[in-house]
Amino acid sequence: MVEPAHRGHGFQHRLTRARHDATRRLGRTHHLATAALGNRFSWRNAMSNGFHVRAIVALDDPTYGRLTRFLLHRPPQPTALAGPTVWHDATDAAGQRSLIASGLRGVEQRERDGVQQVGYRRPAAP
Repeated sequence: MVEPAHRGHGFQHRLTRARHDATRRLGRTHHLATAALGNRFSWRNAMSNGFHVRAIVALDDPTYGRLTRFLLHRPPQPTALAGPTVWHDATDAAGQRSLIASGLRGVEQRERDGVQQVGYRRPAAP
């Protein structure tokens, strides 16, 4: 989380890069992050740092109740992607789960007509 006074200055992006660099030096090659579906700033920053949406998870939090989150993964090596981008409403968890189940990964973001969207693509065949 980034303190509200520091938002919009690239602080979360720099922290994510620093975390990745530090853990990589420790031999950790797979990196995970979570972000609320409605928090486009967090998942946009994760995607700009090479993370892909790999699942939509529901967590039970004792304070806030049931939370739906993107589970993002940064693979050890950049993943080549194939095929067209399938754009989907970022807040539609069921629709995104269907895209993920079909083998697609969330790799891009955009806003279209006031709606935040995640762009899903298929990993290229090795």
